[in-house]
Amino acid sequence: MKHFFRFFGLLIFIFLLSSCTTDGNTTNVSSLTVNLSALPKKVNVENFDLELIKLTIVYQDGQTKEDVLKESMIDKESLDKLQHPGEHTINFTYENYKSSFNIKLLPITYNVVFYDIDGNVISEQVVSKGENANVPTYPNIEGFEYIGLSSNDYLNVSKDVNIYPIYNILNPSAALEEVGQYLYNKYILRIFLWNTGNNRNK
Repeated sequence: MKHFFRFFGLLIFIFLLSSCTTDGNTTNVSSLTVNLSALPKKVNVENFDLELIKLTIVYQDGQTKEDVLKESMIDKESLDKLQHPGEHTINFTYENYKSSFNIKLLPITYNVVFYDIDGNVISEQVVSKGENANVPTYPNIEGFEYIGLSSNDYLNVSKDVNIYPIYNILNPSAALEEVGQYLYNKYILRIFLWNTGNNRNK
């Protein structure tokens, strides 16, 4: 009888030992598989959805369960990593079972397009969120003075933007006939509005 209880006690010890994770907490989970296939091919911090990460859990008794990753499962350091672009190892705990997965988060980007005086594209740039676009060199045009750009949205970029040059007409009366063919072009019209002061506060 003593041998029976010793054997039974040994079985219980082995079961408890096999149910422990590295930090000593018990778990009934035998294995866990992380499936990232539902995530977008190009995933960034804005389109990243935790619940698209599927978990397949296998328990000690052989039963299986499907679940999704939740924020409460992820450790604090890994949660912070998910706020930034880069290749990260994310650690999480499911029912005291510790696991991890690797993920690459791309930076959020926007298109910044610079146009010339005729509305032609002279520079098109893909800029990461919060970064600055590089302003192209605008040529001098006879009779016009280049004075700046239509907006400063190319700095600390947070959306897709189109940027146009603004020129002052040095001699409006003389230049009017020369550019008359362009009067229906909104970019040229902007020049006259700026020169007359009608566009300065808009």
